[in-house]
Amino acid sequence: MKMGKLFLMALQDQHYSGHIYPVHPEAEEIDGLKAYSSVSAIPGQVDLAIILVPHHRALPPFWPQLHGPLLSRKRPFLFS
Repeated sequence: MKMGKLFLMALQDQHYSGHIYPVHPEAEEIDGLKAYSSVSAIPGQVDLAIILVPHHRALPPFWPQLHGPLLSRKRPFLFS
């Protein structure tokens, strides 16, 4: 199961009372919630964003060459 799914399930299991705006470029709905094609498509103001994407989509193309051993782990730890 992907991290985004786990995080969304945790919010729903804990009965989070705020608005949840899942963003996915192709999905229209995710777990019963309207999905938005981009962050700019979300109506209104967002107070907090949790961004969970695979490392190959979040990091510059040269980063794995510089830090290959870290990314070769089964579960790399990346903080910024």
